[in-house]
Amino acid sequence: MGFASHVAGALFALGWWIFIDGAVWNQFIGQNQKMEGQFYVPGILGTISFIMTNMLNPSDLRGDSFADESTVTKAKVWFFTSLLIGMGSLMGGVWILVAFFAPDKTEYAWPGVSILLQSIFLFVSSLVFWVGRGKKDPYGL
Repeated sequence: MGFASHVAGALFALGWWIFIDGAVWNQFIGQNQKMEGQFYVPGILGTISFIMTNMLNPSDLRGDSFADESTVTKAKVWFFTSLLIGMGSLMGGVWILVAFFAPDKTEYAWPGVSILLQSIFLFVSSLVFWVGRGKKDPYGL
């Protein structure tokens, strides 16, 4: 778990770092406009997806733990919902890039690209951390 958690943490931090860079760049170098509220939504959804995905152990989806069938089904629904939220974050990043930072709307596209990259890094870090936990983690830490 050690290496995967380090990689996932680095990707998570890099995603937020890129978003902050895009916001600061937009404020001082780019169009000198404020980052609107909807620009934060993909990052917040990606973070919620990260937390939801990693609240489960991989063994919870297989039914290896001492759980009945309804608990396994609830875990699968929870995991599927967390992946849907992560995909929604990715779609939100693409939508913001196309709708607000397309070449015909503004001269600088870096703030929109930073929002998309943030969504990608948060989603990938969520999956890396979840897969990296594997069976070796008996306590779910």
